[in-house]
Amino acid sequence: METYVNISNMQTNNRGDKMSLKDYISITIVALAFMLITGIAKADEYKTIRGTVVGVEAVYETDNVHTPNETCSVKEVPIYGQDQGANIVGAIIGGYIGSKIGSGKGNDIAIGTGAVIGSQMGNKKIVGYKQVRVCETTYTTSLQKVLKYYVVSWKADGFSGKATSQNHYNTGDTIKVNVVAQPVL
Repeated sequence: METYVNISNMQTNNRGDKMSLKDYISITIVALAFMLITGIAKADEYKTIRGTVVGVEAVYETDNVHTPNETCSVKEVPIYGQDQGANIVGAIIGGYIGSKIGSGKGNDIAIGTGAVIGSQMGNKKIVGYKQVRVCETTYTTSLQKVLKYYVVSWKADGFSGKATSQNHYNTGDTIKVNVVAQPVL
């Protein structure tokens, strides 16, 4: 009986280039066809054995990294209060300005509108200031080498191989390896 090693996430090119979606689809189709033809696709025909990590290579790619920068400052903000005397003065000034606009009924409307607006504008008076902490976040974008994955070389019961992993392993670490057994007829 011959045995085969099932290696998932196997790197398929020697240049270390990132594989395209087309490459993954092509490899998947070929692997599925092979498994259907040979009968390896049955999940109950594998055995998990312990293997040893014999090498680890970190794979980096250049990527945009966005770094936040927060700038804070203390600003004085006005505190508004009510001033009844200003209401009357504002209404008089607003009514006077409104009287210079239009004639007839339009003039009456302009006077009334000017008086209302003027009274509201004169209603608010700054009675003090308070300090408020204001923060703004900006982002700096830079190109940096970023760790993408590890290529882990392993040996197990006379088998050896390479697989990619998001986890870091050290040489000598023990890992699990799935071995698929398929009889040759």
